[in-house]
Amino acid sequence: MTHPGRPGDFRSGAACACVALVACLITIYATPNDAVWTVDCGAKALLAEQLVETGYSRLSFDYPAATYDPLGRAFPIPSPFAIRLGDAFVSQYPPAYPATAAPFYSLLGPAGLRLPAALGVAACAFFFAFWATPVFGERRAFAGGLALALATPLFFYGVTIWEHSITVALPLASVAALSRPNGARALLAGLLAGVACWYREELVFMLPALAAACLLCDRTWREVAWLSLGAAVPGAGLALFNTVVYGHPLGLHVSYNVHASPPLREILRDLGALASGLGVNPTEGALLATSAVAALGLAVLVLRDDRRLPLAILAATALGLAAWLRGASAISSATIPFVEMMRFNGFAVQFPLVCLAGVGFARLQRTPKYAPLRIGVLAGMAFLAFALPFRVAFSDFSSGGHWGPRMLLPAAPALVALALVAVDVSPGNPARSRAVSRGVWFALVAAGLISSALSIRLLDDQKRESRALQQRIEAVDAEVVVTNFPALGQQLPGLWHERPLLLVSDAAGFADVARALEREHIDEFLFVQGAHRRLGQRPGARCVPAGRHRGRQVARLFDVDLLRCQPHGPD
Repeated sequence: MTHPGRPGDFRSGAACACVALVACLITIYATPNDAVWTVDCGAKALLAEQLVETGYSRLSFDYPAATYDPLGRAFPIPSPFAIRLGDAFVSQYPPAYPATAAPFYSLLGPAGLRLPAALGVAACAFFFAFWATPVFGERRAFAGGLALALATPLFFYGVTIWEHSITVALPLASVAALSRPNGARALLAGLLAGVACWYREELVFMLPALAAACLLCDRTWREVAWLSLGAAVPGAGLALFNTVVYGHPLGLHVSYNVHASPPLREILRDLGALASGLGVNPTEGALLATSAVAALGLAVLVLRDDRRLPLAILAATALGLAAWLRGASAISSATIPFVEMMRFNGFAVQFPLVCLAGVGFARLQRTPKYAPLRIGVLAGMAFLAFALPFRVAFSDFSSGGHWGPRMLLPAAPALVALALVAVDVSPGNPARSRAVSRGVWFALVAAGLISSALSIRLLDDQKRESRALQQRIEAVDAEVVVTNFPALGQQLPGLWHERPLLLVSDAAGFADVARALEREHIDEFLFVQGAHRRLGQRPGARCVPAGRHRGRQVARLFDVDLLRCQPHGPD
């Protein structure tokens, strides 16, 4: 059995990492750094800034408007995004990524907030090529590493303020450590997998996935014990940290996002949506899910031998490209691309290579050459088997404002490896088979690159709209900003320290804020009112229009009316 560790393995990994990092950095500096993609990113940016300002001494949010709202009733980040603990408001999100990004922010400014994510993508490219080179050779492993980094949803998460690339890199490093049977390596693998849980709690499923993969690959129970011990150290540390800081060993993110199980019909729909997207209606969603299952089912053609391999990969690719083309064209041509994206947010659209996973898995299981890949692939598949049901059965599944099924990305290296196995043919195979394999690979990688480019276009458009809205608000000369938009405080983190910001939900809350501002001798404030959630009455202030702003990406978020208000009693 061949294991990674030769100079060529490091060489292909390093080259892959450099290309991936350069691509991420170009994108980071070519898109706005003074705006964020969505509220999750904004909350992490605010926390990273807070850690820099306080020298890592405080995890709670600063509240510039506390003078006007000492009881915190109008805190601009609502629950569950910010949770009140005593007199402080803390983010529901784990602080690991903001803590990692804070030094980069201190050195590089806002662009530094995205650098840990970019380094995560580079690490993914390195460890994939390092892991795959002994099996495929340097050139093909290099191609696989770049496909993982640039032609899957991973690239999007390498240029946003999100931790997903890190939580793919750490388990992939665990897989590389497990490439040779060894207790010390198993301990290291467990340690890395345990650290990943500090960034995303669903990575807890990676430990049983790695353990199951080891046992299925005839590793010893002793090695599994070392793996478990390695994971237990950071796992226990995380539970202790959560208990001390948040009062619960699971922390806030899990506590506020795990719910009762929905009906079976919704669970099945959500499983199909994660695979291929919801579609514009239930019929299209069912067709997309069926095509995804059919593509994987073509594995039966190569269960015994490879004589039907060209047919299998051609048929799977046709199904995959059809789903990708439908989704990509719908998103790119939509009036509001962001909304259309949420209808086609499954693996089949944003991760076209996944259509070859079934064929690749069948070949992996019966071909000794691919034995070094089995632990990593089985771990990825086991992670999906554990995480998928939990994701749809016990959490509030939504296609959401993100690119692809981001919480399932730790399985991405396994899926890319299976695609490589599916198209891997030796020079001794007929020329027609080799041509089909090359053509299929290039077509699917090209589709993935186009999807990545589409995601970056959406990222750029949305950031520019978000920045334009902030500039429009800043252009109005007012000491305080009041809004009835729950997302505004996180969507515009740059506004946080520019003006005191207060959030109201109804007319009574508006009146309370107006009275508080009057007591503090504020002559005028700006009310940013959602165009689709206008207050019927605005008691306690006289307001006149000061303009309006209309967006394209997320109409309900960026469509606002601006009003100058004087807190001098009712109209």
